[in-house]
Amino acid sequence: MGNKILIAGTSGLVGNHFIRQAAQMSHIDSIYSIGRSEVANMPSGVIHYKAKPDQWSDIIKDIKADIACSCLGTTIKKAGSQEAFAAVDLELVGAFFKATKDAGARHAISISSTMANAAAKQFYLRTKGQVELVIKALKFDRVDIIRPGLLKGERVDDFRLGERAAIVASPLLDMLLQGKYRKFRSVKAETVAKAAAILSEKSAFGYHIHQHDEIIRLTKR
Repeated sequence: MGNKILIAGTSGLVGNHFIRQAAQMSHIDSIYSIGRSEVANMPSGVIHYKAKPDQWSDIIKDIKADIACSCLGTTIKKAGSQEAFAAVDLELVGAFFKATKDAGARHAISISSTMANAAAKQFYLRTKGQVELVIKALKFDRVDIIRPGLLKGERVDDFRLGERAAIVASPLLDMLLQGKYRKFRSVKAETVAKAAAILSEKSAFGYHIHQHDEIIRLTKR
């Protein structure tokens, strides 16, 4: 039986890879993308909707996706304030999943962050944790939360100096991160996207969190 998948945030680093990975999955027969901007070089057959967030609900209602995935995300620096950051990473992501659940989606996949925790003191991690709780409360048949460490890849029109410096240092840092600290290891955005595409095929019920080692294991199977 075929599935419809809807991916939000395909103009971003992980989302851009994910849309291409999804196009290669045999269990998916219809792929939809939604975002606030156009996406260059969209794979053949993918239907992309460029729309303002307040228009998303009506579009999502018409699509009636089986699988919903959010690759949405920004930074406080890029957003301009904590409030603007939360408007994307909490409010928009939460609204996306609520709309997809209301439209009949049974499976939710969300790209989050290592150490996401609704009780964290750090605003970024707290916001990431809060939206995870929002998704969990919607009671999809299956939820997959992917929590990568440092993402490696070339961002388009989104240069992040600190991230680039960390990527340069990542080969050494990754060797030092052992045991319980392995979850902080760097990972290619393409690998995260591949893991998300593989997870889209899973049907077992439940709420699942995937950190670095599990992300790597998924893509090696």
